[in-house]
Amino acid sequence: MHPLSTDLILSVAERLDVKSMLKLTETNKGLCSLIKSYERSLMVSRLGNFIDPPRGTVLSSEPFLRRPLQYASFSMVKELEKREFQIDDILKNSTYVNLAAPALLGALNLEQQGCFYALMKRAMSQCNRIADIAANSPCKPSAEQWYYCLRREFWEIPNLELGFRQRDPYTNYPARFHQRMYISSLPLEDVAMLFYLVNSLSLAFLNSRAAFNASDPAAFERATMFEDSILRHGSWFAWAHIRGDGEWRHMADRISAVGLVEITNYETGQEGSLPSLKSALLDRFKMLTGTGTNDNLIVTMRSIVKRMVTGFDESDEGEEDGDGDEDLDESEGEL
Repeated sequence: MHPLSTDLILSVAERLDVKSMLKLTETNKGLCSLIKSYERSLMVSRLGNFIDPPRGTVLSSEPFLRRPLQYASFSMVKELEKREFQIDDILKNSTYVNLAAPALLGALNLEQQGCFYALMKRAMSQCNRIADIAANSPCKPSAEQWYYCLRREFWEIPNLELGFRQRDPYTNYPARFHQRMYISSLPLEDVAMLFYLVNSLSLAFLNSRAAFNASDPAAFERATMFEDSILRHGSWFAWAHIRGDGEWRHMADRISAVGLVEITNYETGQEGSLPSLKSALLDRFKMLTGTGTNDNLIVTMRSIVKRMVTGFDESDEGEEDGDGDEDLDESEGEL
């Protein structure tokens, strides 16, 4: 019997991150047995610390692999902590996001920066939830061998038989309908922030390739699939592309290459090709706002997001400033 009371040990354990908690179990067999016997209750209490905690199985974030992680397990919560780190790293340490003066929104004071950061973090968490739909019923997680096919560039083969494409975990056709339905159920505020998230990151993506865009005939398609890859893969893809190096960045480049094949298949009418998640997002935004043209979509989205971040309604203020609208519209697109 351990000299410390069970309640005291569990009270200490539930205040630790998962990595530290697992280190604690390595110090004593009795502690290990006790903590692991309370795994579910300890992890359920930890879930409340996350923005928009998941309600089921989640997918792991590993290079060239996503494994299903059981709800309220040590591995699941460790994955959520990893996602938190990746999202924070993108928002605070990358050139893709400027918290002090975000794309389209202009300079923000400290309070507004905090609000903008929280909204962007929630939007990326929504992308992770969309990705996790693929791991929960009625969908089934992809077998590991299909992830490894990305290294061999198998999924980049044009006109791949539909039976194989259905096994592609990167386009993830079996989950596409359910992911689009989820997006179509979101309220306006979530839709507007998802719209802003993918478009602002896409603008930064285009800026990072400024020296190549003019000579790249697929520049627009690359930006379109960059947006859709964030929607369907969340922080796993976004962090790999924006902050990753080595095999992480290699993975992101290969996912982007698969996306170019997908958009070509869709535009040429290949049998079985499916519309993108971005198109579902735009359709939902149009329905909720009654907006028509792409130009009006950008202006309306900017107005909604700016109101959420600053508390000011541009229509009431009579502001005319539209700086950056044209640039952001360059990354506007749907399959």
